[in-house]
Amino acid sequence: MKPTISILSFALIATGLAGCANMNNTQSGALAGTGLGAVTGAIIGEATGHPGAGAAIGAATGAVAGSLVGNAEDQKEEREVAVAHAQYETARQEAIARAITESEVVRMTQHHVGDEVIINAIRTRGCLWDSTPDALIRLKQQGVSDRVIQAMQTTGVHVSTAGPVPPPVYYAPPPPAGVVVVGPGYYGPRYGYRRPYYRHW
Repeated sequence: MKPTISILSFALIATGLAGCANMNNTQSGALAGTGLGAVTGAIIGEATGHPGAGAAIGAATGAVAGSLVGNAEDQKEEREVAVAHAQYETARQEAIARAITESEVVRMTQHHVGDEVIINAIRTRGCLWDSTPDALIRLKQQGVSDRVIQAMQTTGVHVSTAGPVPPPVYYAPPPPAGVVVVGPGYYGPRYGYRRPYYRHW
């Protein structure tokens, strides 16, 4: 009877350890299966007069079964985490692609788009910018109003990238109506025909 009591004690300890937080499902399943298998094997072995052998066989069988069940649960959790991460990354990339950039805010300002229109676009689509003091200075230098900058700061749908934000591209404001801007001319390479030179002897 004493061997059976020892086996039961081991099974209880193994089953209790299976609930440790630092174990994955495969490990805890194997440990729990070992304990439960040992108990079952010991009971069967006690009836046949071999409690020790029955416990050993039951423990081994339970460990394998518990490990398989736990491993399946681990794989399920890993798939769920991978799907959730993929969904988050897809939503993040869509938000970045949809968001208005700092250079677009500057361009709308220079083309005399009203503050309310710009602010509404920011609140509707989000805004992608680095929000550093240097960015605030750049925006003020380009004529962006404080109201628009505040909307960029407090819109609630601000999008930040994982890496550094590329430097914004600014465009010169359009010239006044009736003014023609003439750029420097371009002179390409000169091509011509030269008569071949023959030396007479």
